[in-house]
Amino acid sequence: MRKENIITKEKIEIGILKDLLPHYELEKLEAAYPELRFIQCRKAPETDDIHFFIGPDPSGHDPFGASVDLLKDPIAFWDYKRRVMAYTWLKDLPLTDLTDLYEAWYILKFLCQEIHNTRARKLGRDMAALEVQSPPEVLELFRSEILLILTKPSSSARIRGSLWKNYSNQLKKTKTPLAGIKTPEDPRSEDTLLEELRILEKEALATRLFFGTSPILYKETEEKDAEKSK
Repeated sequence: MRKENIITKEKIEIGILKDLLPHYELEKLEAAYPELRFIQCRKAPETDDIHFFIGPDPSGHDPFGASVDLLKDPIAFWDYKRRVMAYTWLKDLPLTDLTDLYEAWYILKFLCQEIHNTRARKLGRDMAALEVQSPPEVLELFRSEILLILTKPSSSARIRGSLWKNYSNQLKKTKTPLAGIKTPEDPRSEDTLLEELRILEKEALATRLFFGTSPILYKETEEKDAEKSK
């Protein structure tokens, strides 16, 4: 299996409490994150119609329930975005046999190791020990374990470490440094982290070089691309 980012053209719907943000700020957020579609709600959804919700306070029953404070931290929100995309992809992915599980883990393991290294590496070892003819309930158990990891937030330091590890692997193949990518030791790197993440996401879309820090990427349809170019 060639390791490439999974490309989706489906937007992820995020519920957000009505009037939580001024309309112009919500529009700016949607412009910055075209992979997300914000659905304004008068109250927290009580059904599974909306899987992700941002309100005044974190929701106790929703593993991805987040407060408005998330929107004030650009790196935390980017982390939230990539995790809900990975979660949605894996949740909907058919797992018919062990190969399907291995291939899904192949795509998501770097993100999971970044979030919780010890837990993710044990999960990988347990997966490697599975019988080839593992029954569906075993595959689903592993899916659930991966999904649980994806509900947990990362940190700027761990994201920076993952970015640099993935970028270093990329450099070994291309031998071509990318402008704008800072070393972890660069004192400016904390201020430019979000910009660098977006550079590498765009590079992954353009070159199909795997960027494991953000394994599921959104690409707009050709119609949308054409509209923007007008």
